[in-house]
Amino acid sequence: MRINWALVSALQLAAIAVFVGILLLDDGTRDALVARLASATSQSPAGKTSVKPDPASWRSAQELIESDHRFLDSLLRGQMASAQPELEPAEFRHLIGVPKECHGDPGVTVQLTPLADKPASGVPLQAVLAEIHCEAAVLRAGGLLYLADGTQPSRGLLVAIHGTSSSPEQIFGLETDEHFDADDYHHNFALRAAKAGFSVYAPRIVTDPHLEPVSVFNKNRNELDRRAEALGAKLVGMEVFAISKTVNEIRKLDDLKQKTGVYGISLGGMTAFYLAALDQDIDAVVVSQWAEQRGPKLASRDHKSAMWRYEQADYTIFRDYVTRLSDELVVRSLIAPRPLLYEVGSEDERSERVQPLFRQLQSIYPPDAGADNRLCLVVGPGGHEIFFDKAIRFLEYWLRESGTSGAAAAGSAGVQTGDQPSEASDFCSQTG
Repeated sequence: MRINWALVSALQLAAIAVFVGILLLDDGTRDALVARLASATSQSPAGKTSVKPDPASWRSAQELIESDHRFLDSLLRGQMASAQPELEPAEFRHLIGVPKECHGDPGVTVQLTPLADKPASGVPLQAVLAEIHCEAAVLRAGGLLYLADGTQPSRGLLVAIHGTSSSPEQIFGLETDEHFDADDYHHNFALRAAKAGFSVYAPRIVTDPHLEPVSVFNKNRNELDRRAEALGAKLVGMEVFAISKTVNEIRKLDDLKQKTGVYGISLGGMTAFYLAALDQDIDAVVVSQWAEQRGPKLASRDHKSAMWRYEQADYTIFRDYVTRLSDELVVRSLIAPRPLLYEVGSEDERSERVQPLFRQLQSIYPPDAGADNRLCLVVGPGGHEIFFDKAIRFLEYWLRESGTSGAAAAGSAGVQTGDQPSEASDFCSQTG
């Protein structure tokens, strides 16, 4: 059963209204009402309640539903335990829903337009509009871009991806009106990265930033994803592909012949993870508040946050996810041994569930990957939010101009070179 939070809220309000109404009745009326309710559920002389039993068809339907659930429970256990072959790039593109019309080398145009009003932060921004020509259709994408001014050595290009209920404007600190908390769970991390010396591209992904409650934030995302599935695609595949092509064009700018990292939170964390798997030119990856063993979250009925129960969460479900898109398989096949940092809050429920996944990844990366600061898990003191400090030091470390590029890193994983700092860093420690 899917959880319709709007309906739940309405029922709660109705229950409160009834309770208050009963309290306002005079004593005699209230006692009579309570007695009548009690008699409605009283037992008959035979010891049975007066409520009629469910029809046989209802019982049979429930038995069938329970039987199907048990069948799926068995499938989940078997698939979680099965060994899976490597995931090839073409299969990955198909599974995440990159439109088949966009395969190959589609034409891309990118337009940069300076914002008319200079932000109060003093960080000059440009609006980005990209058009990717996929056969007869045009896939558009955009966001905000800050280019480091060159007065100091650049720390690289960072793709900063917002989460649910946010926007590029929010993470750059541009919108703090009645719709936005000036210091929400993103903590202006794109703006802070720009001030730390990075060039920053903040792409826009589909979410509804001005809606309440949270259950409807991704209503439009869900609807677009269902349309895309009928056409052999998924919204996340469209977005990740468009971001990759846009970033590739931004890299061609004369001032951006640098390494590239990605840092995304929540919904943006998923996008960052899949972007790194799709785009082998991403040199370092930070996934905030998203990573865990997602097979049970997507397919188990015992998981308290099982996504299949939620009305607006279809976009999180992928065909063959458990066997072909698990984090462990994606990292093993398409991300490792590139540097990867997971960030999670100690008060976020993922802080426990990410631990088994992290142990799996430790068996994939070279034995000294932790000491080499190549594979990190940071558990910050808080909830579902950006913690920034260790993540940004991780990115500074791996995106500096010296050292190996993302492609070269595959041949030198876990090995310190003369270009790498020899002193121990603390950004890989789990807490703090």
